[in-house]
Amino acid sequence: MRVRSVQSPQDLKAFIDLPYRLHRDDPLWVPPFRQDVRTLLSKKKNPFFDHGDAVYFVAERDGRVAGRIAAITNRLHNDTHGDRVGFFGFFECENDQATADTLISAAAAWAVEQGHDTLRGPMSFSVNDECGLLIDGFDTPPYLMMPHNPPYYQELIETAGFSKVKDLWAFMGGPKDTGIAVPERLDRAA
Repeated sequence: MRVRSVQSPQDLKAFIDLPYRLHRDDPLWVPPFRQDVRTLLSKKKNPFFDHGDAVYFVAERDGRVAGRIAAITNRLHNDTHGDRVGFFGFFECENDQATADTLISAAAAWAVEQGHDTLRGPMSFSVNDECGLLIDGFDTPPYLMMPHNPPYYQELIETAGFSKVKDLWAFMGGPKDTGIAVPERLDRAA
């Protein structure tokens, strides 16, 4: 297996396409539009890059992409919080610890090169994007901006040496659950 940074349009396509292969049989996975992902990752089009930077890595095994990760620096976060934290995000991986370890090591090495003393994730750029790791509720569809990953991701990441920093919660409910008066016309539509 080898891990390398994304250098070409073909590499970027492979980075973007991986989750479509990994999750194609998961009926609850909601695939993002590929063009939206391409725009999000673009250093020319995404305003995140006015105050941040990232490098994208793919892990290849047996002639195919087996995993991906982004190593991210968010100068605005670090300036605001007095931190030297690097982040990893866009993590996707086959159920293989060696692949996960190699990807996370590549992200960690890049973070150290940038002067970071901590690596935290998954966080795909910032809290304004998808962040966190689904560890429960695999039988429910994700809500907007919430992750949906296979259950084995938790073990891959924890075995790589990470532990939870905080809980991120998503709640299910509808108009009737909130106690808020909903106009009858909207109630019928729900």
